[in-house]
Amino acid sequence: MLPFWRDLNQLTEQVREVVGAHTTQVYRFDGQPTQARDWTASYEPQPWRPDGRPVLAATDLGSHGEETTEPRSDWVKLAKDCARAGSPLILLNPWPEHYWPKTLPPNAILIHWGARTTAGMVRQAIKSTAAQC
Repeated sequence: MLPFWRDLNQLTEQVREVVGAHTTQVYRFDGQPTQARDWTASYEPQPWRPDGRPVLAATDLGSHGEETTEPRSDWVKLAKDCARAGSPLILLNPWPEHYWPKTLPPNAILIHWGARTTAGMVRQAIKSTAAQC
């Protein structure tokens, strides 16, 4: 996702503006979403764990813009962890749909992340996913 670094930072700020900075926690990972971390003020790693709140991840799901039929196992594990905690998993993917995995766990929903993506689209995805879980 390095080519999208500036966009990721803007997305983070937009989410904080919409949802509220006090309710938004940002975790980062490199390759394995189940290893997402944040750091405390004293630079101690703080691992991420689902806690029932919606999880929004901007990701290419490890595809790097290549077509794939199945999601990587770490994304399946993340989706299962979120489902157990009651956390809807919203995945913003910058690649066109034909690059996306054909199957994902039912609590995960993919949204194309582009210039036309709106907070309303994400809100609607959270509502529809929560209704399915």
